[in-house]
Amino acid sequence: MEIRPASGLCIEQDGSRGEWIVFVQGLGGHSGFWQQQIAAFKDDNRVVTHDHAGIGKSCAAPARRSVSTMAQDVIDVMDAVGAKRAHVVGHSMGGLIAQELALNWPHRIESLVIGASFARPSNYIRLLLEFRLKILRDLGPAAYCRFQALSGIPPELFEADLNAVLCREKRSLAATSNVDAVAGRILAILDFDRSADLASIRIPTLVLAAKDDTFVPLEESRRLAEGIEGARFEVFESGGHFFPQYLSPAYCSTVKAFLNCAS
Repeated sequence: MEIRPASGLCIEQDGSRGEWIVFVQGLGGHSGFWQQQIAAFKDDNRVVTHDHAGIGKSCAAPARRSVSTMAQDVIDVMDAVGAKRAHVVGHSMGGLIAQELALNWPHRIESLVIGASFARPSNYIRLLLEFRLKILRDLGPAAYCRFQALSGIPPELFEADLNAVLCREKRSLAATSNVDAVAGRILAILDFDRSADLASIRIPTLVLAAKDDTFVPLEESRRLAEGIEGARFEVFESGGHFFPQYLSPAYCSTVKAFLNCAS
């Protein structure tokens, strides 16, 4: 079911029973990232996704927005569907948004699942993001999406199913047409730093990472988990940065097991 509140965000709700789960994707901003997770969770949960402002079917927004503002969007999404509390599953930049939600709206959050994320950009992540921003601005969205695929997807997957990789790149390109919106989200990530506040999070948390993630190195996710009291940390052997898509069965099984314990 598609919902369009006054904010102009395009919201999708699937499932009619069980607890609320809000999935928040990363820098790409398109809710289609969670297609496999929606299918896996909707029978027993009420699943909510949304296109980020300025992406997909959502209305345009000021190009320069903070992670905190994007977290407010998630609260608006929850209000629009009537979810007083929800489990929040965030990937990459969605993990930054999840941290912001836990710190500013803890009474609305049942638990957190944070994948391929960090509390502040390390020097490596900062240089990588600045380079991606330069590619986006100087070479355009097509070059940006090709670099994203080559850097974020394990090489063996190109050999196993090149068509699937190229289809994903095509979908990514469609979501990157608004260069200013994507650039604004990169700048928001570069400005983000919640490393001093992690100890204040008192919500059941699972942090996930992949050993071969070159966008967010394993140790960055480990440091995030170590900063949140009681957080669980689990590592996938492969999957690259986009492991929720390329390891969907294992990813969904891990998340379901955690949510069952956190409920």
